[in-house]
Amino acid sequence: MPAQAQLTLTALLLAFGASQLFWGPLSDRVGRRRVLLIGLAGYTLAAVGSALAGSIEAMVFWRVLQGAFMGAGTVCARAIVRDLYPPQEGARAMSKGLSGLGVAACLSPWIGGLLAEWFGWRATLVALTVMGALTLFVVARHFQETLHERHPEALQPAVLLRTARGIVGNRSFWTYASLCTASFGGLFCILSASSFVFINLLGTSPSFYGVLLLLLSAFYLAGTMLCRRMIVRFGVQRSVMIGGALSLGGGGLMLAFALAGVGTVWSIMVPAFIFMLGHGCTSPAGRAARSRPSRRQPAPRRRSPAS
Repeated sequence: MPAQAQLTLTALLLAFGASQLFWGPLSDRVGRRRVLLIGLAGYTLAAVGSALAGSIEAMVFWRVLQGAFMGAGTVCARAIVRDLYPPQEGARAMSKGLSGLGVAACLSPWIGGLLAEWFGWRATLVALTVMGALTLFVVARHFQETLHERHPEALQPAVLLRTARGIVGNRSFWTYASLCTASFGGLFCILSASSFVFINLLGTSPSFYGVLLLLLSAFYLAGTMLCRRMIVRFGVQRSVMIGGALSLGGGGLMLAFALAGVGTVWSIMVPAFIFMLGHGCTSPAGRAARSRPSRRQPAPRRRSPAS
């Protein structure tokens, strides 16, 4: 059963990643607002289905849909930043948004644990339904479109292929994307293995494990705040380099402890703290740096009849 339960998270993440290939071009064609509304509505309905699922197969199905619709929000959030800000200001705006994500990451394990303990595991999925519905209401009521020039050809195969070629052939994109991929890969390795290592192997209590996750999220939050300061002082590129060095140092230190046979809670967590501090720097700055420039161009001046 634990392996099947883990499958639901894996299925959600795979659908979340793959769906972004579709939501991005669609948002270029119909606008950010429409895609956000579709994504949030689908996410909320899928959350309802997950909460009411009567079997693990049904749960996997609804979680796949939930992950797919969740990709719309992520894509649009980045696209909106690109619509509104140049790269350096965009990196700062992205870091502010990810600071909010860090706060949510700090509170979510604690709140989810309390809900599951008091009301059962379905209560956590009901909470996701409520959050999705509230976010949908706020976006529908207050969000205004940021894409001023639609691209009707965005979903045409030839356009998609040309865009893909441009991205694949861009060395700068590969540099920043590879760093972000490695950073997120390390994060998911920590999250996916940490419960088994700390609770089953090292014998920590579930409540203390929750505290460790809270501390891990706090270091990520600190990294996003550090990122904003570094971008002002050093610029985007050097900020990414510093964040990457921190993540590499944290990962290397964890490997050194493992090779030396040191297997304690803090021999894992201290390097993880350093890694998360770096991840909080590279995530917003790297995303902004690898984003394509906005396609919006100033409208050409009309020549007067007299000219």
